[in-house]
Amino acid sequence: RDLKGADPLILDVSGATALFHFMVIVSAMSRRHASSLADALLFEARDRGLFKIGVEGYGEAAWILLDLTDVLVHIFLPETRDQELPEG
Repeated sequence: RDLKGADPLILDVSGATALFHFMVIVSAMSRRHASSLADALLFEARDRGLFKIGVEGYGEAAWILLDLTDVLVHIFLPETRDQELPEG
């Protein structure tokens, strides 16, 4: 089972917010892949002492958000990641 995400981006945002230190953005190749990545990250985070504050979007799995204390992880399907954000 390949649990590598595509096009990872790791941003150090510690200078911009006190809520978390890093933001990770990664693409998954399918909804199942996104869910598997989220499961693996939650397991690994627990083993490393990071606490899960919240998980959003797991059921839909087009965009999963993991709040892991000091790390915020966004797992996107490519078509979701490529969408432009609305202005405003």
